[in-house]
Amino acid sequence: MGCSEVADKKTYCPEEDVWTDAVGAKFIKNEFVPARPEWIDISSQFWSTSYNGSYITIDWNILAHK
Repeated sequence: MGCSEVADKKTYCPEEDVWTDAVGAKFIKNEFVPARPEWIDISSQFWSTSYNGSYITIDWNILAHK
């Protein structure tokens, strides 16, 4: 099938159910607020964001995602 859809300079790969950017980083598209999707980078060890005035970091190794 291959990667096909393009959104926000990212390409969707249905086989992996992830989005990739030009350098190959992998993302999950969070559409909790559909008008402002947030791209969660799952290709690095950590992901960080700010929420309600707090800085939040997720360590993917602790969550053991695949």
